[in-house]
Amino acid sequence: MATIETVRGVTFSAWDIEASGDGGIGGLFPSTNAFIVEVGSVAPFNLLAFYSSADNITYNGSLYVGTIDGAAIYDAGSNPLINFTDFSLSLASLWPESTQTANWEAFWETMLAGTTTFNLAQASTSYLMGDYAIVNAGQTKVGAIDTFNVVLNDQRGYLSGDALSVEFGATLTGGND
Repeated sequence: MATIETVRGVTFSAWDIEASGDGGIGGLFPSTNAFIVEVGSVAPFNLLAFYSSADNITYNGSLYVGTIDGAAIYDAGSNPLINFTDFSLSLASLWPESTQTANWEAFWETMLAGTTTFNLAQASTSYLMGDYAIVNAGQTKVGAIDTFNVVLNDQRGYLSGDALSVEFGATLTGGND
């Protein structure tokens, strides 16, 4: 379960979260209680910061590991855009693959696993999904019961309760969002 909250007036898309072009991820200013990475496909990049109240983020020789329980995305001017709370995950589980698309799917599907609450601020533009980025051909998935709290005044974008895309040959049973 996670809570995802946008800041008033922000434009945010799930597509904004990408690993680096080589499929890996490099930390900027890593420490035992925070791990900050550049995200996005156009400079200036946004910053995605992961936080660990367990104070256990370390580098094991090939990747950063540790337990994270908070995250936030900041713009290039260090202004907060979106906050992630109410979760506890392995940092390594967010980027387990070797391709950019696979890492993007892994990030969102790990972060959105189970019931998710979205608190979307007034005058924001959001493109988000409740459970899965893509349900690929041959996969069978079941959506969770997600909650979208939206200020409807001047809200733009789209919210997909369960998945952004369901490919031909895939099965998705929707949650009761």
